Amino acid sequence: MDNTQFAMIEELASLIKDNLYSKHLVLSTEEALVTLLQQRYHDDDDEEEHDRAATGARHGPAGNTIELQPTSSYNRLLLHRLADIYGFAHESVGEGEDRHLVLQRCPETAIPPVLVSDVLWNYDDSDGPSASLMLARNETGESFFMCLLFYHVMTRQKLV
Repeated sequence: MDNTQFAMIEELASLIKDNLYSKHLVLSTEEALVTLLQQRYHDDDDEEEHDRAATGARHGPAGNTIELQPTSSYNRLLLHRLADIYGFAHESVGEGEDRHLVLQRCPETAIPPVLVSDVLWNYDDSDGPSASLMLARNETGESFFMCLLFYHVMTRQKLV
């Protein structure tokens, strides 16, 4: 995870933290994307129904394309940002009230080490997350640096 991706996650979290509808939309879409990427598009109909109920998403052929429910231009903007964070190719299609996002899986598509929900959790939690929680989540060599950066950004304390 690079600093740009982390900044994108933090920016998206700050945009939705006080807007319950946008917060629900982004978090439910994030949950569906994580589930989709973790399960590698397995064919469990119950899980697909759960994802469709949560986000209104429809999966295309071979599970590489996801069509989201129509939504306002502002919420589409937020979902475009979420798609960027996860590395999906994305575009808005349709006209008027039927305009919606279509996501396409790419080779770069992956679950980021820090989720939007992780950052939002910190906005709601006055104590903040512990560095050990972040270390357990990120198994790359960047663990210590990202934990330190995450702690710095969330607590607004100076790095020494």
